[in-house]
Amino acid sequence: MTAPASQVTFYLLGKPVRGGRLHLACRLAETAYKRGHQVYIHTPNEGISRDLDRMLWTFQDGSFVPHTVAQANAVTQSKDYPVVIGSTEPDETHDDVLIPLLSDVTSYFGRFARVMEAVDSEDADKQQARQRFKAYRDLGIQPETHDL
Repeated sequence: MTAPASQVTFYLLGKPVRGGRLHLACRLAETAYKRGHQVYIHTPNEGISRDLDRMLWTFQDGSFVPHTVAQANAVTQSKDYPVVIGSTEPDETHDDVLIPLLSDVTSYFGRFARVMEAVDSEDADKQQARQRFKAYRDLGIQPETHDL
């Protein structure tokens, strides 16, 4: 893995929310976008990328988060969008905020200034989050946690 990110934060849903972890990722992306950050959301597969794409349009009334879905094996100007969703490692131009929706810590997280881990209230998701939290600590990072 590369050098550690400057900040890793786990956001924990305290109760079930419709859409769970994807809904939380939308909230985190919206917050980061409104604060002027560039966001890359790494999903486990293209199907979840499409689901998240649709959800970003509907997760909250009156919300607008300009975004695009990165296409595998396609050259795009995704950096022109404040929020990019993809199921593969982003190109090197993405280095501000990472929202990984994966079960393990990514090998490239360290190039991002901030990592925002979304954790659902379901036991299986919490268990995977504990493993990621430990992996970050083993790399010398002291992650923060926020209960929502």
